[in-house]
Amino acid sequence: VLNINETKGVGVKFPLQFPVKFEGGESFERYITNIGNVTSYPVITIAGPCADFIIKNETTGEKLDFTGLELLDGDVLVIDNRPKSRGIYLNSTNRIDLKLGNWISCNIGQNYFTFSRVSNSSNNLCTIEFQSRWT
Repeated sequence: VLNINETKGVGVKFPLQFPVKFEGGESFERYITNIGNVTSYPVITIAGPCADFIIKNETTGEKLDFTGLELLDGDVLVIDNRPKSRGIYLNSTNRIDLKLGNWISCNIGQNYFTFSRVSNSSNNLCTIEFQSRWT
């Protein structure tokens, strides 16, 4: 189970409902608390438009770097970090070739996440969704 709290930036609406969606800004920082008793491996979904983005768990040092990738309106990137089903899917097509960096996990307790990007349109915002997973 992940508990997500906004620390800076825009996008979190309360009350939180899972899955949690973040919409906004060129970057954000969030504390995500794993309130379970095992390491969690989130499934992260990013819907365009979005370009040159990096997702990092500052607590663990794990980072996925998607610089050079541009998501357009309608594009959906799914990053499945679960050990048994790991994969990267762009519009439902397996694109493991896009992986640059480490798979992301959430330690028990508080984890500090950062997301940064270069937007390909100042009028549109990408959506980032974290889903709690542990296997």
